[in-house]
Amino acid sequence: MKKIALTIILLLNFVLYGQKLIELKPIKFNKIETNFSDEFVSKYNSEVSLEACRKIWASKGYDNLTDEERETLKYCDEFEGNPWTKKFQGCSWYCGGQVDTINSNIPHELTKNIHDGDYGTPWIADINKQTNWIEYVFPPISSRVEDIIIVNGYVRKNDLFETYSRVKKLKLYINNKPIAYLNLEDTNEEQVFRFKPIGHKKDKNYLPIKNTKWSIKFEIIEIYKGKIDKIALSEIYFDGDGHE
Repeated sequence: MKKIALTIILLLNFVLYGQKLIELKPIKFNKIETNFSDEFVSKYNSEVSLEACRKIWASKGYDNLTDEERETLKYCDEFEGNPWTKKFQGCSWYCGGQVDTINSNIPHELTKNIHDGDYGTPWIADINKQTNWIEYVFPPISSRVEDIIIVNGYVRKNDLFETYSRVKKLKLYINNKPIAYLNLEDTNEEQVFRFKPIGHKKDKNYLPIKNTKWSIKFEIIEIYKGKIDKIALSEIYFDGDGHE
């Protein structure tokens, strides 16, 4: 009888505490261009390039361009970013989505690199630390998250991508509760993971039903080993219905 009772207890413990988290893979990949030549970087948004581009924008906009004019416009960004700036996509989750704070196990001045809209400025940590993690905290009013988009590694240059370690697996927490493992490919493309809406539902006046902050946390579990003991993530950002 004691053996039967012990077996039942062990089974209950497995059911309650031993369930494995779901394993998720990206639903799609988005190519991004990052490995620019030194010449391209020096010309990009320079005064000479911007002057030439403004003449084209003033006379033609983006319609009926010659091949030469298209080549000229490659060196300009209307929003005056750098070559690694994430391209403007119009209204998105960020129309109503808000990030309150971002925390991690590295200094704040480097933590902000994970969500600065710049593929060339990565979040970098020491792989020898006991844990490496990043946590996004959202205000109650923020739109809910449906897509998590991750740019893995140090993508500014191909050689930097190979030099720094990349993430192989992340443990995902919602409000500090473990939810799933995100399995990343060893690529410099954007990797998109999709979920049922994360965050607070809204009432008919578009006000949050709960007036509490909520969080999404990422803990690095496995890596693709690089040449040095540093691990890099270039960007983690979000998508979804920004009006919900």
